[in-house]
Amino acid sequence: MPATSINEVITRLDQIIETECANNSCMAYFPILYRKVTIRIKEGILNNEFENNPRMEKLDVLFANRYIDAYECLSLNKPFSKCWKRAFEAAKTGKLLIMQHLLLGINAHINLDLGIAVAETVGDDGELMDFESDFNKINAILGSMIANVEAKIISVSPLFDLLDRFGKGREDKLVSFSINVARDGACFLRTNIIFHPIN
Repeated sequence: MPATSINEVITRLDQIIETECANNSCMAYFPILYRKVTIRIKEGILNNEFENNPRMEKLDVLFANRYIDAYECLSLNKPFSKCWKRAFEAAKTGKLLIMQHLLLGINAHINLDLGIAVAETVGDDGELMDFESDFNKINAILGSMIANVEAKIISVSPLFDLLDRFGKGREDKLVSFSINVARDGACFLRTNIIFHPIN
């Protein structure tokens, strides 16, 4: 059953994290990051940071369910999005850096899932441009979390520590660029889904 509230999303992410950590799997990296973002969005909703807080929770739940569904389809051997399939396959090899695993998850979840989740949230009669302000606020929240995420990665990844010390901020730009380009692409995708639906 899909999650129906942001609290249920967090509970489901906790279960995924527990399972993957118990298996010492790289598939734990993305849900750990995603849980942090979800908790921050929940705090924003509780503090009325968004223009439409109930709508933001609806979006958050629909969005999260796309990742959760892909994860569950993997274990049930059911079909799911190819971009998630590639991310999960890469995680099972254990050959990539933590940041590479995170970027693969960001690619699948933002480039594909976000546009679809926004379209589902707005619906046929909704006004897409009403989302712009809250959409930009989420971008700002993600940007503000980058330094904290980097610190966590450095604590377990010596290679990323070297990049952080000698990259002179380029790694920040890489992560910010990847997230922002992905979200801009999702904006384009959601527009096409709403105004030019795919049958």
